[in-house]
Amino acid sequence: MKKKLIFAVFTSITLTVFCCSKDSDSGPNATPDPEPDPDPVPTSEYRIPCVDPLKSSSPYKITYDYWAQGDIIPTDKIIDCHMIPIGSPNAPGFEIWRDPQMLYNGKPSYRFKMIDQSKTRVELQTLFVTQQDLDEAGLTNQDIEDHVATKSLYHFGKGEAKKGETWRYEYGLYLPEGLKDMTGIITQWHGMPDRTTVVTPEKDTIYVPHKEFVDDYLSVMYFNGAIGYNKSDDTVNGYILDAGGNPPMALRVKNGYLYLICRLDRARVTNDRDERIHIYPPNNFPESATSQEGNKTVYGIWSQPLSELPIEQWIDMKIDVKWSKFAEDGSGVLDEGFVKLYMNDELKANWTGYIGNNDEHGTYFKYGLYVPGPNGLEVRVGDFRQTKIE
Repeated sequence: MKKKLIFAVFTSITLTVFCCSKDSDSGPNATPDPEPDPDPVPTSEYRIPCVDPLKSSSPYKITYDYWAQGDIIPTDKIIDCHMIPIGSPNAPGFEIWRDPQMLYNGKPSYRFKMIDQSKTRVELQTLFVTQQDLDEAGLTNQDIEDHVATKSLYHFGKGEAKKGETWRYEYGLYLPEGLKDMTGIITQWHGMPDRTTVVTPEKDTIYVPHKEFVDDYLSVMYFNGAIGYNKSDDTVNGYILDAGGNPPMALRVKNGYLYLICRLDRARVTNDRDERIHIYPPNNFPESATSQEGNKTVYGIWSQPLSELPIEQWIDMKIDVKWSKFAEDGSGVLDEGFVKLYMNDELKANWTGYIGNNDEHGTYFKYGLYVPGPNGLEVRVGDFRQTKIE
């Protein structure tokens, strides 16, 4: 009989989460009580009710955050009907400000700031799950608890771009003057790892059905990141979990450049620490670079010095992406995709190639700040829209 696999057991699930710091009743950092949107957009990509984007006339700091893989998001904490804050917006010097006084397309903008590299992220994310999503999927309380244990509850949310689909992503981007001395990611399209797919000690890649994985495998091992450990003696047991990897596409800043990269990950199981490849302008920005093992390829789609781009003014961003389709059995990529990048209606990049991760699920969007350098990171964005192109 095959060895059974497990994650660390969650004995209970918190159906709602508390803010990381209490909202004060007044003052510049107060978070107003959310009010329903009087005229929300009634599509499947939006949740109703949601925070009204125009009710507050003063900027305020968002001081709560969520763990999208396992939290059930209260509807009155959803921002602009389709986003939630993640990361460390409650830590001193790490901030998300919602600003109704500086509008983009008539809607409040968001200013993100990280003072150094001691924290990883402050972002707004489009993929998450509500109780309504779980009810529509027919999940029981035990099902919910099981998916929290495998960090896959957000698979039942809205906002995913599936393999082989074409999507348009639009938002406003405002680049501050100080960005030329900073490093990090300011927009990313992230993958969704298959957390019941593993590589065994014999180097076989196996997929375990979720219910079987939870019911039969949870008693013998746990995973720290991608690495499996025996529960009996805390020793490494040779199992590797699909724990995700680098984002399939990211907009980054480094060395005074703004640049866009995408990735192909051919492996069915990805350990984030294996086969890392980094390219960046001006001197290390090839058209493509592949890892020694051959599983990962990173592509340099576009780069431009920040000095040549509009600074301290809004840039209309539009990115059309066709995500590559992968075989259902995990055997590999089936077709090419494409990326078209427009800034203020000017076509900056028109790239064709393989893009995406070899997972069951697709990608989702996040903007804000991720992995800053020692000088911190700062950006302003606004009015994100995501549209499927038939």
